[in-house]
Amino acid sequence: FQNPKIVLSPTYAYLQQEIRKIPAGDYRILETYCDRRNMVRKIELAGGRIFVLKQYKRPTRLNQFAYTLFRKSKACRAYEYALRLQQLGFETAAPVAYLEISRHGLFHTGYFLSEFIATVAEYLQEGDEESRKILEDFAAFIVEMHEKGVFNLDMNPGNVFFYKSGEKYRFALIDINRIRFCRHLTRNDCVEVFKHLDNLPPPALSVVLVRYAELRQWNPQILCGAVMLRQGVNLPRRIKTGFRSLLSHLGLRK
Repeated sequence: FQNPKIVLSPTYAYLQQEIRKIPAGDYRILETYCDRRNMVRKIELAGGRIFVLKQYKRPTRLNQFAYTLFRKSKACRAYEYALRLQQLGFETAAPVAYLEISRHGLFHTGYFLSEFIATVAEYLQEGDEESRKILEDFAAFIVEMHEKGVFNLDMNPGNVFFYKSGEKYRFALIDINRIRFCRHLTRNDCVEVFKHLDNLPPPALSVVLVRYAELRQWNPQILCGAVMLRQGVNLPRRIKTGFRSLLSHLGLRK
């Protein structure tokens, strides 16, 4: 293996030697979140600092050539997208560094290191008034993203952390490789984002959609119907529950 390419945030320059040892596995593993296609671990480096390390699966030979000659690696994109989100005023796990390992002159393995976010969110759901407040603030967060051209193609609840700040809830994004930055998002783009919220129960999703539509002065019935169709819902009970929830939130059902 060739010496790794390391791009390190100036804030963490003091960790350069520790980060250089990452490909050799020279760090303390505190927890493994994922060990399938990619490996995601909570680790500890010198001084007891806690970080999250994502090691990307080695790409195919074709993509090895592409990442070497034409395209940015996933590790590079994760780092740069995090910086871009911060510049736009959105919260995400602070980017620390990314590493690229080459073998025989070709890209081989990528690593992305970020700060650990301690406030891991539970799945968003609809229930009491506080839960409704979370969902409505979440809708406002999505509106802000869309108005600033942030097109998140992996917008599922497991990639959103939240915490309360004053009277409002704030949100932070993780796993941001599938984000795109656009000048303008069409309505079709916005519906495509909501497609990935299919883990939300229909009542909770209805709260988000109605509030989103209100803030953008859109028709909530049309938005809700478009999202359900895009999700490919084929379970009659889910459809029935979703429309009942929508009517309730619109005050059209007693």
